[in-house]
Amino acid sequence: MLGFNRYWRGFRSLVLVHNRNYYYGAGSMNIPNYLFSEIPNNDEGRELVRLMRKYCNKKRFQIDVYGQHVKDEYRGTGVTRMGQNIEQSKCLRVYARDKIERENKHKRYRDNWANRQVMADELENLAYNIKHNIGFK
Repeated sequence: MLGFNRYWRGFRSLVLVHNRNYYYGAGSMNIPNYLFSEIPNNDEGRELVRLMRKYCNKKRFQIDVYGQHVKDEYRGTGVTRMGQNIEQSKCLRVYARDKIERENKHKRYRDNWANRQVMADELENLAYNIKHNIGFK
């Protein structure tokens, strides 16, 4: 019984790793997904961001702006613990989020999760049948 459980856990973890790689893509977590970075946080940089938002295809993309690099006067004060706001940042970083791809990703995740549940049930039934029909103790 001990040997069977060890192999069963290993097989089940292989299935979960395969599903995670199918959904996210192997190694895709290390790729940065920002469009612009190191935009100075001054009038010119904020005007650039304003124009990007103005002329962006709003049906397809969403523009998100975050602060980057804390200003020197805020260093050591703890503002970066939860992430500093834009006023406390030297630079800006702009993300262009694809709305359609996000919807498709959530749909793929839901479908994949449902498939994982079905696969887990089938694996449980298979393990039960193997354990009781073959006679593992």
